[in-house]
Amino acid sequence: MLRMPLLLLGLSLLCMFGYHLIGGTIDEAGVLIEPFALIPLGWMLLLLSLVSLVVQWFRLKRANALG
Repeated sequence: MLRMPLLLLGLSLLCMFGYHLIGGTIDEAGVLIEPFALIPLGWMLLLLSLVSLVVQWFRLKRANALG
């Protein structure tokens, strides 16, 4: 039941951890180089995890109410 929300949560945490692990650097020209794509990807996966959890909770609640 909780397989999908936990998978998405784990991927979200991996993205956020990966961003901090890789870090950012500044090259010789003064340009910031960082894995910026991991930030919105991590937040999007976290949001999908929460939405998936709520949807599954409502389905379980509805199934219990129907009998």
